[in-house]
Parts: sequence; structure tokens; C-alpha cells
Amino acid sequence: MSLPLEAGFWIERDSRNSFPCGLDVFFLAGKQMLGLPRSTRVQECA
Repeated sequence: MSLPLEAGFWIERDSRNSFPCGLDVFFLAGKQMLGLPRSTRVQECA
């Protein structure tokens, strides 16, 4: 199957690859929820 895609489609698609990769994390406790987006940097504290 061949779709008629304009050049702008491929430019937009390529720009998406520069976004951070990773996981969005959600912590749930009863009726409470905390969400951390994939752009969050987490470090272990000593």
C-alpha cells in the first residue's frame, strides 16, 4: 500500500525523534496519584 505523503510529514516525523525517550511513571495510593513525566531526572540520595 502506498500513501501520498507530503515532504512535511517526514520532516515532522524526524523531529519527533529528538524528544526524550523513556517511561512516564504513575504512583497510586488510594485516591492519590503522582505522575512523573519521562523528562524527569531521578537520583538516589545517599
